[in-house]
Amino acid sequence: MTREESIRLTGLEQIGTEKNAVGRGLVLGFPAEAVPTKHGLHLYLFLEAEFSGKQRKALNQQLKEDEMLKGKVSISNPIGEEDAVWHMGNMFRVDMNFKNEEPKPTYDAALRLVETFLTEEAIRPATSCAICGQSGGDSVARYENRLALVHRACLQQWQREQSQKLELKQQNAGYFRGLIGGLIGGLVGAVPALGAMYFINFFVGVLFALIPLGIYFGWKLFGGKLSIVTTVFTILYTLVVALATEVVHLWLILREEFPEFQFTIRETLDFYLDFEFFREYLMIDTLMALGFAIVGIWIAWRQIRQTDASAAQDTVTVLEEAVSVGGHTVRD
Repeated sequence: MTREESIRLTGLEQIGTEKNAVGRGLVLGFPAEAVPTKHGLHLYLFLEAEFSGKQRKALNQQLKEDEMLKGKVSISNPIGEEDAVWHMGNMFRVDMNFKNEEPKPTYDAALRLVETFLTEEAIRPATSCAICGQSGGDSVARYENRLALVHRACLQQWQREQSQKLELKQQNAGYFRGLIGGLIGGLVGAVPALGAMYFINFFVGVLFALIPLGIYFGWKLFGGKLSIVTTVFTILYTLVVALATEVVHLWLILREEFPEFQFTIRETLDFYLDFEFFREYLMIDTLMALGFAIVGIWIAWRQIRQTDASAAQDTVTVLEEAVSVGGHTVRD
């Protein structure tokens, strides 16, 4: 099946083209998005309440016990790249593999089982706008990292307000406050990695992702202007903090192993400036620290590349990609 055929199967409105095409609208009354895969599709359903792990397990068990659906349909815990834009707590993903068979019977049977389960669990679709809270809604849109039922007028008002807020920030915000926040955030983000190295004597690479995240969110929290300057500073300062973390770790070890000498940070740095000593004893750990810092930047890249300009464009995209309940794209 082509991506377009998979989307037509769901009855959802197509958003995007070719390999980026997805379906969006309502399924069983719930805001939904269908992402075609090589042999089937991923169907995301968005709920008002949290869909617990216990409920996920129970629904999966029912799918396994169904003679028609076992081995073809399952409920997954979405953690992949395509899921990263969504808030996970109030949604679940139905994975369908049609196995070169006629897809419609499998799709329809899966929806019937899911609908019965949600009804038994008293999980019902939203009946009010996620923005204003008033009854009704004529569109499905990405709002606060989830798909939600909204009024078109509310979504347009929200987009205007967000654009005005970002424009005002662009005019008034500078880099100084962001720089202070980034400096502090980087130090805070390094604490877990340093703690792991010192207390359990082990590199936990994923903890180094907290350094660029700490820098970025520190910059953002202090009200700094978000631009390419933020991204470049975050990358460079992450490498500096990673090296500083390694230096402080060595300093703590030296003071613990040789308390009679009471090494200072300056004296610890001298070890790094001694090329022979560095090459023999410190080079591997330093390269590991820098390597994990680069991995951390890669893990945090989706966040740290965000700027005020990209955030403004995102609000426009939200409005452009909103879909009416009747299946037509909402536009100005």
